[in-house]
Amino acid sequence: MKSIKDIFKRLLYFSIVLLVSFSIVGCANETKKTTSQEGQKTEEKSSVEKSSGIKEFSTSDKNVVVYDKKGIKIVYDGMIEDKYNYELKFKFENSMDKNYDVYLNDDKVDGKEELATLFVDLDAKKKMSESLLIDRDKLNGLGIEKPKVVEGLMTIVYDITETVDTIPIKINFNK
Repeated sequence: MKSIKDIFKRLLYFSIVLLVSFSIVGCANETKKTTSQEGQKTEEKSSVEKSSGIKEFSTSDKNVVVYDKKGIKIVYDGMIEDKYNYELKFKFENSMDKNYDVYLNDDKVDGKEELATLFVDLDAKKKMSESLLIDRDKLNGLGIEKPKVVEGLMTIVYDITETVDTIPIKINFNK
């Protein structure tokens, strides 16, 4: 008879295999074939649609429309500083019947990775406000007294696996 420990190990291994399998299937790209007058050619179309250009603005700006497509609107609404965080405020509006997640990835503060935090559960037909937080203690630990720039990809996702859009952003801090 197998021990409970062996059963739990097998269950854990099986769960990990399932998770990895679903991740691989969910991240697959689709291939689309097109025909032109000069003949046939094949082009790959990524399931991720990147917005054109980088959306750049300053921490002193207010009411900057970062994104307004496909029933989703994201507006930068200024910065609040306290002794613990830099808090960059955003307003989110979802006019669709679907729930979305919005998060910041590939983020860098003055070239240092993963110092900013933003994750939003954007419910259908809702408006809300959330903030991108930058922890001052983490910055000070890396020798950054006041950041100069935050860069990253604001990503909108439906149903965990379908990336709706990716918006490259760059936020410049005022001196």
